[in-house]
Formats: sequence, C-alpha cells, structure tokens
Amino acid sequence: MNQSRKDTLRAAGHIWTRPEHLDAEWTVEFDRFICTTWQFGSIHQCKIWVKYEATQGGKPLSVGHSVLGSNYVAICRQGYKTRQLAMEKGVEWCEKYQKKGPDSVEKSFKTSMKHWGNLYPNRIAWIDHIFFVIGNGCDWLDGAIINTGPDGHIESRKSLRRMRKDMEKWNKEHAEIAEIVKKYQLETPKEITDSIDNVRLQMWNSDVYRFYPVSENYSAITQVPDDVRSDWLKLSYESALLLRDKSGVPDIKSKWASKSDNDEVSQKRNREIGAKVVADLESRFPQLIENDRTNRSRYVD
Repeated sequence: MNQSRKDTLRAAGHIWTRPEHLDAEWTVEFDRFICTTWQFGSIHQCKIWVKYEATQGGKPLSVGHSVLGSNYVAICRQGYKTRQLAMEKGVEWCEKYQKKGPDSVEKSFKTSMKHWGNLYPNRIAWIDHIFFVIGNGCDWLDGAIINTGPDGHIESRKSLRRMRKDMEKWNKEHAEIAEIVKKYQLETPKEITDSIDNVRLQMWNSDVYRFYPVSENYSAITQVPDDVRSDWLKLSYESALLLRDKSGVPDIKSKWASKSDNDEVSQKRNREIGAKVVADLESRFPQLIENDRTNRSRYVD
C-alpha cells in the first residue's frame, strides 16, 4: 500500500481516492464495481456496490435499496485487521465475481445447509428465508439471489465450537457462578428446549406452512427480474406456488406453540400475493406452463 500523493492511495492494483459522496475513508471504481473502506476501532471493512440495471416486465426494477440508488446492490465484506487486507479482499471478490458470476441454486443451497444448517431444518425453510423474509442479507444480482452480508459467518460452526470451548474454560475458572446457575435453575430446562425443537419439527413437516409475511415491495419473490437465470426461475416459480397453495396456520400440538389472531390474516395475504406472483411469472415466462404440462404428462403416462 503506497500513499502516492495527498488524498490518493495505491493498493490492490488500483488508485484509491477520498470519496466525496460516501461515508467512507477510501474508494475506487472499476468496471461495474465501487469499493469503499472504512474503519471501526481496529477493524477495517470493505463494502462493495455492484451496478445492476434490472427490469421487471420491461420496467426498471429497484434492487439493493442502497444509498447509491435503485440500481446498485451493496455487499459487505467481513472485517480485517488492516486496511490493506480489506482492500485486497474487496478487489479480489470483484474480480472473482466478474469471472464466475453468481452461484447456482444448487451451490447456494449446499453452502447454506453446510454452514447454517441449524437455521434451515429443510429446503422449504430455506426457501422461506431467501424468498419471503425481508432484511435477510440477500438480494437479486444478475438474475440470481446472492448473500450480501459478511462471509466471515461462513465459519459459524467453527466459531460455535470455539465458543463452547471458551465457555467450558470459563466455567472451570468461575465454578462458583456455574454453581449458582445450577442451584437457581437459571438454565433452560431440557424438557423445554426439547419441546421447542418439537414445535419447529412439526411446523416444517406440516401440510401448510406459516411463512413469513411477504412484502410486495421488498420480498425477493415479488422482485423476480426479467434476466432471472433458468435455475433461479424454476426455484422462484416453485416458491410462488408454495406461497399460493401452502401458506396457512399448521395445527401444532404443543403448549409451546406460538399463536396469534393475526396468523390466518397474514397467511391469507401470503396466498393472495403468491397468486399474483404465479400469474406474473407465467405471463413473463410462458415456458413455465409448458414445462409444468410436460411434467404432468410424465406422471399420467
């Protein structure tokens, strides 16, 4: 890293400058990418904006919802100990993405299940998260859904193991506190955690699903772009059908099951939005109907 002259910095093969319109320390723009860095205490982070002029039904589609406008998707990289490393990792991500593009459905699913399997008891739960939940750390980019959050969480399971070891060590060093926790039953009894796990199991193995209340303006299922890739289109259609046909309130047998008078209202709304999305997708992508007919004929034969 070399600061060649005032307000410029040479790093990661590029000349970085002081930004005028972004709350950051340094920025560089190349191809369709804008990389910025800033510092939090001793940690340096790179944030990337990728230009993506998406359309839906031939009309401009607002994506990313970033400070740069509706045609930029913001991606936060993980924190690093030095500014140089943050810059290098940011540029490295851009160059890799430029060559390979976004992940396929298959790769995205495998990555999610490998590293965050505790969040997704099955495939439908994964669909619920990426297509229906808002503020989920995902966005459309180049016709696919990508993770926009720091990928340092990829090591979540390793981190969990380290946390457990640290906790075991801490408990040994603070045995008196552990004794108080045990004496006054401050830990959650096992029968309660088992019951909650059972509720979750019932919820995701029912004939209907209490999906997240979909937003027509922000949920990914309502924002499928015209340039959607074939595998992501297929999954989008499947998700829309699930939303239309399987949104409901499952009958869970447990006193720990959470219930709300608004559940059926929100699920009815989900079914209505699902019907709109299915109709929109079938209108824009007629091959979906033809593929469905072909699949049905195979079952009949």
